[in-house]
Amino acid sequence: MNVSLKTIAQMTGLSVTTVSHAINGTRAVSKRSKRLVEEAIRQTGYTPNLAAQMLKTNRSKIVALLIPATEPNNSTNSFFFDVLNGAREHLAANDYDLMIATFPELELEKQLDNFQLLKKRLVDGILLVPPTRHLKVLEKICAFNLPLVLLDRRVEGSRLPMVYSDNVEGACRAVHTLAEGGRERIAFLGGNMEFSTTYDRYLGYCRGMQELSLPTQEELIFKNLKYSVKDGEKATELLMREKADAIFVANNVLLLGVLSYFNAHGIQSPEDVSVVSYDDSDWMQVTNPTITATFQNPYRIGEEGAELLMRTLNGEDTTGIKIVLPCEIILRRSHLGNPDRAGEAPV
Repeated sequence: MNVSLKTIAQMTGLSVTTVSHAINGTRAVSKRSKRLVEEAIRQTGYTPNLAAQMLKTNRSKIVALLIPATEPNNSTNSFFFDVLNGAREHLAANDYDLMIATFPELELEKQLDNFQLLKKRLVDGILLVPPTRHLKVLEKICAFNLPLVLLDRRVEGSRLPMVYSDNVEGACRAVHTLAEGGRERIAFLGGNMEFSTTYDRYLGYCRGMQELSLPTQEELIFKNLKYSVKDGEKATELLMREKADAIFVANNVLLLGVLSYFNAHGIQSPEDVSVVSYDDSDWMQVTNPTITATFQNPYRIGEEGAELLMRTLNGEDTTGIKIVLPCEIILRRSHLGNPDRAGEAPV
């Protein structure tokens, strides 16, 4: 059966114009009319013609979410799936669909030529997790002249609307948590410093150490590690030679490397070495010890980002808006430290 707007109009007793407005959201219709149209669509399986819809409304009702691809053989990072769900549910509530595209980290500009829907302007706006914190990376994607909101990672000097967690404060609080257990040789393990998330967590680590009057020692700081268990293991081996008594781990894949090294070498946590990780995960509740972690809310990042994009599409000037979401320390066992010195102020 060839179903058209005219078919829906005949089934509902409404005019073709009213049916069109109900489907496309181009004008308010009564609740009764909208209900009749929705029921007719359900019965017939009618699918609006996207090209025709765009001609009438100049909108596709589709938003693109561009996120970094998960590395091969690495299924541990569910963070962006939660961001996706937050965005998808908020967009659906506003009658928008979400299209997801991935790109290899640090290769967004090369991949943009492959995103034909963006080049042909078949989406109404873009939610982007930027690959670096530097402004130059946005030049090519901004040339599409589509509404754009940045998620999770900030870009220095950009006036685009963005939503991200307060990684500086979250990391600073993690360092204070380790120090409260009597630890002083607190190490930092982090990934790519091109990402604002890692960079800000390092800044937060340094700020926390400074506030505690503890020295930051190069032999206890590992930056630009690969996002891998193996790199976490290698760094932990070197930290044990340097007598680190606590480790702040800036992502949970490196944490797996830390725990793997501990298990292989009989190192007890928190008795021998205290640990706080970034990004809380369910599995951290069942390890031995359970892992104290900094929790950020990826679902809300996606939700707030989608809302910012809706405001932009509705004509609001969102230039320069930054929504910075607080983080929370989830206290478990791995941070507890030396019970004989817990609570002492560092000398």
